[in-house]
Amino acid sequence: MVAGGFNQSNAWKNYPVCRDCALVLEMGKKWLEQNAKFNFYGFDYFLIPKKLFRTSDDAIYNVLKEYHKEGSKIKVTGSYEALLDDTSDEVLGLLSEKPNTFLSNMLIFSVSKSDFKILRYIEGIYPSDLKRLFKAKKQVDMHSHINNTKIPIWENRKKAGERPLLFDFGCFWYFFKGGQRNYFLNLVNDVFTNRKINRDLLTNRIIQQVRRIHVNGFNIEEPVMRGFSCLLYLDYLGLLGIEEDENMSKKIREIFPTTKSRRIEVAERIFMEYPRFFRRDPEKAIFLVGVLSQLLMNIQHRKRGATPFMSKLQGLKLDKKNVRALLPQIQNKLEEYDSNYYRDLETLASEYFVQTQDAWDLSKDETSFYFAIGMNLSKYFTTDKEGDEKDE
Repeated sequence: MVAGGFNQSNAWKNYPVCRDCALVLEMGKKWLEQNAKFNFYGFDYFLIPKKLFRTSDDAIYNVLKEYHKEGSKIKVTGSYEALLDDTSDEVLGLLSEKPNTFLSNMLIFSVSKSDFKILRYIEGIYPSDLKRLFKAKKQVDMHSHINNTKIPIWENRKKAGERPLLFDFGCFWYFFKGGQRNYFLNLVNDVFTNRKINRDLLTNRIIQQVRRIHVNGFNIEEPVMRGFSCLLYLDYLGLLGIEEDENMSKKIREIFPTTKSRRIEVAERIFMEYPRFFRRDPEKAIFLVGVLSQLLMNIQHRKRGATPFMSKLQGLKLDKKNVRALLPQIQNKLEEYDSNYYRDLETLASEYFVQTQDAWDLSKDETSFYFAIGMNLSKYFTTDKEGDEKDE
């Protein structure tokens, strides 16, 4: 029903604002499109600033205007940091350095022909909120296990090189770019509004991607380390609800109280570096069996040109029973190849299994992901002269 009928003099009834207000809104929209429109992974959004005090100056508006003029120069200086998308211009890093005299609202939208659809509207983002998000990103990027990972650079669907893995929201998008766009946007909204994340659902999406790549025989390093960086980022923001076990380091030292091999020291450093992810013995045991599995397959590949042990990994759909059964199989195979250089790690894993008793409440997804992390970090446990270390 048309409120004003088809009488032109009554057409104003079809709009909830007066003519002057409509002109102001139209000017505001034009300003946003010219100065505050951004994009990440195919999603358009307006970053709408709002002054908190009437007496505040218009500096925030000038920042947006200048960024659209000088953004490319800012990126060249090396002071530019991106959080949402490392391939497009983004002003969030600059805004995070400003005082809390304004807030920003993020309007994520899509336009199809004449249809303007609001996908998400995230309100009340203060500069201090952005600073907190960037601080967590820096904490993730400081981990050598993350930034030593090389990921491909794609240009026109062709690999054009490699770069170190640094966290941005592209790590989340990597796991949801198929038919899970809504979940991805929900996750973005939850991160910006500081809401707890469904860890089980995220872990499931991560390990599903890892499994797909694994069963096709490809290297799983990129999805595993991207997934690990996602969980680390959310943990630094306090959105996973993981608590650190203060007794963790004590338990490690009790197993090797005096002398430790280099590999045991590597394991200890990893557990200490990620204390909330290796809180308990089951996580450590799974991780170490993952390490040993990959070390065995490396030996198989060198001696046989194949990795038949991969068939024992159940397509990375592992549970407590599977992982426990793998350890003696690994030991036997290493002895068969006369290449069991890793008795220290086998002993450590066995000790953790003994200490787990019935305290194993990890899902298949969690078990498989910890195992995959071990596989990918196995390179830190190798030495140049493994053959000389048989009797270590």
